[in-house]
Amino acid sequence: MFKLSAGSLLKNIPLIFSAEETLLLDGIRHPAEMACYALHRLAGNLWKITAEGRLAEGDVESVFLDAWAVVDSIDRLRGLLGMVERRNPEWISGCQEFLQSTQTFRAMRNVTDHLGARIPYVVAKKGSALGVLKWLAVRNFSPDVPKNDWIISTCLILPGTLYQPNVQFLLSRDGEQIDNPVGKISLFAGEYECDLNDGVKKIVAVVESLELKLRAQLVGMDPDNLRCAKSDIYGKADLNAEVRDA
Repeated sequence: MFKLSAGSLLKNIPLIFSAEETLLLDGIRHPAEMACYALHRLAGNLWKITAEGRLAEGDVESVFLDAWAVVDSIDRLRGLLGMVERRNPEWISGCQEFLQSTQTFRAMRNVTDHLGARIPYVVAKKGSALGVLKWLAVRNFSPDVPKNDWIISTCLILPGTLYQPNVQFLLSRDGEQIDNPVGKISLFAGEYECDLNDGVKKIVAVVESLELKLRAQLVGMDPDNLRCAKSDIYGKADLNAEVRDA
């Protein structure tokens, strides 16, 4: 799972950045890490479901919560990275590629955000209120097992009580690489399909590019200007309770 290190510039933003710039960088960092964490947790739950061969109580809510967290995080990043490109183009490269390659995530989010107005459309597309989740799982991967004997399970979850006939399973293409043990996790809504594994890989690439560009701009600066604010502060206060008789 991708996770920014404790020494990452995005977790140690120098005070030379303005409050608005710092907030913008925080706004990029949070959904990037949230998407990576959500996908990691989602893959673990999908592997459990595949191994058990059934849906346990809470599985549907859990996996769709994480799947839509990835979609929402990518959509939020699209807006913030577009702002970076307009305001601070020297900070980043590859932004347009990211925006173009993730357009489907924005379109998919609009389907569910306006579900009340698009119910006939979703029904016609054989969908559900939460979409359809599909994935591939390599079940007996091992260096000791010949590749020809590997078993790949193709699975799906169609949530809700509306039965949609002829919903198709996901298939892998010849030569396609699949993350092990669970890969090609895909969410379908309306006419749109989003590969969540691929979306998170694009997040990692654009965030790493952003950090490299920012670090390059700080080379040679006076160390006094590179002092950093604290990151992710936790606070706690204990209060004494006074119990009074009614």
